[in-house]
Amino acid sequence: MTLLVNAANESPTRDIPVPGIVPTVHGGLQVEWHFDGLELEIEAASPDEFIVVFDDRETGASFDGAYPPSASKIKQALHRLVRRT
Repeated sequence: MTLLVNAANESPTRDIPVPGIVPTVHGGLQVEWHFDGLELEIEAASPDEFIVVFDDRETGASFDGAYPPSASKIKQALHRLVRRT
């Protein structure tokens, strides 16, 4: 969970809405946002890797995969989320 908080603190803005927090089948936690046609789910798979699913139905932008916590795609997704709220 600390990894997710650190990623949020490194994001372009700290005005990120409160996410849903759900347990994973592997005993970890996943944070997720479902807001106004935007879906973002982030799971800390390890200290060096996040599993991310992003879909913006408004713009058609989407991606999913494993990324390091500092990946620009994660920061861009968080920024889009903040702009949408």
